[in-house]
Amino acid sequence: MTKIVATLGLVSDSKEKILELANAGVEIFRLNFSHGSHAWHKKCIETIRSVQPNAVIMLDTKGPEMRTGDIINTNGKPSFFTITKGEVLELVSTIEEQDVLFEKSDTKNKKLFINHKNFVNDVEAGDVIALNSGLQNLEVIEVNTDKKIITTQVLQSGKIKSRRHVNLVGKDVSLSTTTEIDKHDIIFGLEQGIDCIAMSFVRHAADIEYVQNICDNFENKNDKKIKIYAKIETQEAMNNLEEIAKIADGLMVARGDLGVETPFEFVPAKRKQILKTGKKYNCEVIVATEMLESMITKPRPTRAEVSDITFAVWQNADYTMLSGETAAGNFPLESVQVMKKVIDAAIRTK
Repeated sequence: MTKIVATLGLVSDSKEKILELANAGVEIFRLNFSHGSHAWHKKCIETIRSVQPNAVIMLDTKGPEMRTGDIINTNGKPSFFTITKGEVLELVSTIEEQDVLFEKSDTKNKKLFINHKNFVNDVEAGDVIALNSGLQNLEVIEVNTDKKIITTQVLQSGKIKSRRHVNLVGKDVSLSTTTEIDKHDIIFGLEQGIDCIAMSFVRHAADIEYVQNICDNFENKNDKKIKIYAKIETQEAMNNLEEIAKIADGLMVARGDLGVETPFEFVPAKRKQILKTGKKYNCEVIVATEMLESMITKPRPTRAEVSDITFAVWQNADYTMLSGETAAGNFPLESVQVMKKVIDAAIRTK
């Protein structure tokens, strides 16, 4: 039977809200370590345990991230700049370049800082770089490794703000899967008694083994077996899906980055493949991202969202997940109630 994962946030971290969500059908409470302090996460864990002692608590790691730098105007205030289709945009990753990003540049070409210093070695002419979770794409024209400058042409117009996500479409990037921050967060979570880990940007089975070793060393003092879910969100993870599924306890269809790192029109087929592979290796599968996105601001789902959840159930997903809907939305309880209602209907009509 398909169950529900719900992400906690400031709109849902009280005792009353957590109890409501649990009573509405939440089986796993997800804590997204991309946001919030350790103090806040500790408070959430304590609150969950106080109202629902047997609830499953998931720690979702931040993972490696590429982002744009801070964009400021000539007065030193936070700002943005507009990029226009067809124009040239230079990407730089040297520290001395980080402070020259102005809303209006005096140079011929605008420059955008990327916080991965070796990014210039990962790209080549013809590659596509996605900004703003894919809202704007850039095509690489030229790479100057000596000056660490990537010259690109803008494919879609739009506004670029500070610290936006950057993805290299369809290719691997030379970033460690588990960062020192992740390791610190995982050890903190183990100390607080979390039950499972969702590991961001897994690319190889060795990434899972690394986290398993951290957990195993901690488990010398604690008999609890920590489940590890591999978030499948890159083409490289898809290429290595079977080797990952062999050792992971579960897989997550992380459709957000998966739909940026790979062509979005193939995401449904990739979901089907991940679900099939999970069943082959007795691996639980969570289908995630935008399941009820409209309910962040509206009290009722779209028909497409209802269909999305239904087909996840019909494809034998073990869990469907709510993210912003319960973490930051206007209708966290209603989102869980709707998801439960749709799951029940899908099971009856399967």
